[in-house]
Amino acid sequence: RDRPDALALTDDLGNRRTRAELVERATRIGHLLRDDLGVGVGGHVAVLTDNRVEVFEIYLAAVLSGVWFVPVNGLLSPHEVDHVVRDATAKVVIAEPELRHLVSDDVPVVELGDDFDRRVAEADATPFPLDGPPGSRFSYTSGTTGHPKGVKRAIPATLAEMLELQERLGRQVGFDGDGTQLVTGPAYHAAVGGYGFFDLCNGAHLHLMRRFDAARTLDLIEELQVRRTHLVPTMMVRMLRLPEERRASFDPSCLAMVLHGAAPISPTVKERMIDWF
Repeated sequence: RDRPDALALTDDLGNRRTRAELVERATRIGHLLRDDLGVGVGGHVAVLTDNRVEVFEIYLAAVLSGVWFVPVNGLLSPHEVDHVVRDATAKVVIAEPELRHLVSDDVPVVELGDDFDRRVAEADATPFPLDGPPGSRFSYTSGTTGHPKGVKRAIPATLAEMLELQERLGRQVGFDGDGTQLVTGPAYHAAVGGYGFFDLCNGAHLHLMRRFDAARTLDLIEELQVRRTHLVPTMMVRMLRLPEERRASFDPSCLAMVLHGAAPISPTVKERMIDWF
């Protein structure tokens, strides 16, 4: 209501969503899931895609409509994708066209693109009640000790409480919604998608990199005046290996916080990043 035309989501494919567009599309996608695709309250929708704005649109749609959002790693084999989809009892898979081949032929699939956008535009736009049941994210482990295992967290009873929880968790880790967050990693990972969603719920603009590239990360931080980002240690190592001239010319003054996780980091790497930034 306050700034409906402010950017909420952008990606490397050139897609852009304002706050108003995001809320409207997420609401319509929620009704598409519930009314047209048969994913009832408490049901599951699997999403198989690389980074693009639709990931967070569907994530928000699931939360609004009482559905469980199941992000699927696009690097899995068809056998592993099939296990996750069936184990989660997903009613439908929403997939990027390039990843459609990973899904079994007997599983209902909706491909992102023109047909998906048409169906969204035709779906109901009635807002979901804040006292209704919320949805959430249903993440799967990496499967290092066998098949990937689904992990569900307890969630509040109402949508209003669920949205307030996301905002509070975001503020606790410094994702307060101020300015832009650069999403450098794949959003199907729990930390990347979760931290992005916290910030989005607090009002941030998220830019989703399609693939991580060390030099381009520096360019985007400066170009978009990025306030926050989340990196894994491997990304930091690659950034530190950039030519000295590029590292010296980089202006990190716009950054308020860089959060790292997902793997151990050597003290040397962390100290070098702190000194540089």
